[in-house]
Amino acid sequence: AVIFSELIANVNTYWIVDYLGLFPSIEDRFSLTALNTFITTCLVSVPLIMFSVSAISALESSRKNLRRMRDLANSANVAKSEFLANMSHELRTPLNAIIGFSEIITNETFGPVGSVKYRDYVRDINQSGQHLLDLINDILDLAKIESGEAGVADEVIDVAELAQSVPVLLQTMAERHGVDLAVDIPDPVPKLRAARRKLQQILVNLLSNAVKFTPAGGAVTLRVWRDRHSELVLQITDNGIGIAAEDIPKAMAKFGQVDGAINRKFDGTGLGLPLVKSLVDLHGGRLQLASELGVGTTVTVRFPKERVIREQAIVA
Repeated sequence: AVIFSELIANVNTYWIVDYLGLFPSIEDRFSLTALNTFITTCLVSVPLIMFSVSAISALESSRKNLRRMRDLANSANVAKSEFLANMSHELRTPLNAIIGFSEIITNETFGPVGSVKYRDYVRDINQSGQHLLDLINDILDLAKIESGEAGVADEVIDVAELAQSVPVLLQTMAERHGVDLAVDIPDPVPKLRAARRKLQQILVNLLSNAVKFTPAGGAVTLRVWRDRHSELVLQITDNGIGIAAEDIPKAMAKFGQVDGAINRKFDGTGLGLPLVKSLVDLHGGRLQLASELGVGTTVTVRFPKERVIREQAIVA
């Protein structure tokens, strides 16, 4: 645009000088035009070039700062993951001892304890230790995933059998909360190529979350099916307290708590859903959460068709 403007200005200068008859010689008029080009270039082009060079330099400096900040953030994240992993290992050792010794006392392996209150206290110690160990295991698992240490050791899993067995582990919890826990598997379900422990962890976390946030008299249902895209679907539905739409991102964030008050009604670290999502991501799956405050929550996990084992035709 600058060069085009200069060209027009120089042509105009040439014809004005010719019209006024100031320089009768063609050579003089061309010399004046050339001088005008030089002056225009110095007044317009040079500052523009200097500005461009300055802008490019500032942009490159900004990019370097952004790269440096990104590297610092990555280093801090790695350091945090390593710290959590080391801390979790250090805490698990004494916790295992507390849980083990409290179980021995509860079972009165080496003789009667005596007072009934002592047995009640030991039972509380055991349950509290187990709860704390579960939280630490969640932190450790999440730290491993973030540091890239967690992998998927594929096994062939009978999903229907697993879906029937996991709710049994949570039946006591469901009865204590007065919640009906049901399993719905309408059709034969194909087997899945996945890590059994991680798949069980996904189901336990989602079902225990649903039970915890469903009031007495409510219901939690686990459904399993293969959809029309040949993906395997696990879906947990409850009619509990639900989550407001604006709070869903907070619920999915690590250590996020929808109720952040110190005296909140429901305990937990806020790692349940983020950990489940990380475990699903490890399998190349997708997690979807739909919820309405006061109505309930539906969490849907989809595993890709590449992990679904197709039934082999029987050859006579």
